[in-house]
Parts: sequence; structure tokens; C-alpha cells
Amino acid sequence: LELPTADGPLMRTYTLSSSPSRPFSIAVTVKAQAGSIGTRWMFDNLKPGAHVKAYGPVGDFSLHSHPAAKYLFISAGSGVTPMMSMLRWLNDCAPWT
Repeated sequence: LELPTADGPLMRTYTLSSSPSRPFSIAVTVKAQAGSIGTRWMFDNLKPGAHVKAYGPVGDFSLHSHPAAKYLFISAGSGVTPMMSMLRWLNDCAPWT
């Protein structure tokens, strides 16, 4: 994300927690940290309907990159964020029998 801070644009990377099955919004999950300029700016300045520049995701930690019949998700801390996206997608799109 490119955050328009008072000191100028600030680039920060965040893991998407939204799902491709919900294409009209993008979500990131962040935890407020006192020493983090980007996260602190988000909590202090972002309001519903606000716009920030977003750039495409990088990396291949996705269900699309690793197709399988079954998945086991184990995570802790910030590792839960990509799992939220994957679980939303599975819930929205996987055939349930």
C-alpha cells in the first residue's frame, strides 16, 4: 500500500485477508503497533470510504499456486492473515457435498 503520510508517500506491504471470491473490496488485517509508522498512520487516519493506492500482490502463498484436494491450516500471529483469505475463498467457492 502507498500511504499518504505528512512526510510524503510511504510504501508498506501487508498480507491480503480478503478473498478473490469477493472482488469488490480488498481487506488487510493489521495490528496497531506504537513504533510502526505505516500501521499507526492507518489507525489514526483511515476512515470508511477512504482511498489509498494499492499495488498487486507478490509471492505464491495461495491456494491457486498450490492446488490440493485437502488442506491443513496451522498458523500463529500474523500468519493467520493469509489463512483468513484462503478460508474465505474455500467457504465461498468450494463445492460442499
